[in-house]
Amino acid sequence: LDPGKMKVYLMQSVIEARNKKPEAAAAALEEGIKANPKATALYVARARLAEELKQLDQAEVFLKKAEEISPEEPGLQDALARLYIMKNEWDKAEKALRRRMALQPDKDEPAAALARFFAARGNFEDGLKVLKDFSDKHPDNVQAKFSLANFYLAHRKFGPGERLLQSIAAQDPTGPNGLRA
Repeated sequence: LDPGKMKVYLMQSVIEARNKKPEAAAAALEEGIKANPKATALYVARARLAEELKQLDQAEVFLKKAEEISPEEPGLQDALARLYIMKNEWDKAEKALRRRMALQPDKDEPAAALARFFAARGNFEDGLKVLKDFSDKHPDNVQAKFSLANFYLAHRKFGPGERLLQSIAAQDPTGPNGLRA
């Protein structure tokens, strides 16, 4: 795999898409896939283009091929979740988001993404549980506390959100996290 060549195909597809030539953008990506059959980024980009063209089943084919090549790619799970949300396949979307959490167990963003998914589906409590569990497992992760506080605040639960921000500020009153809180 030549990363330089892969970027050329990606850039060519971006240029074609910006020029409102989706067929040419698709052709550039497909040519790139033929030249670099293990380049998951090309499959993901081709899937994204298919999504934009409302070709959701075709997008899924490209994402599944990328998953065969690189099943441990966290960004791929995001792409799958986005696709399944577009297709109203909620169980599959949740599974992809949970898979991303498993692939990145120490990062807060996958937990925050799953929490936002639950909240968007009207299930605040499940979203809150995801963030609380993550925060409890990672008590020194200040960003996890910020994510939890922001989740509370975004859902008009001002008391708990404010208390979390105050506790962050109290831990480091003059440091960047304390000032940010």
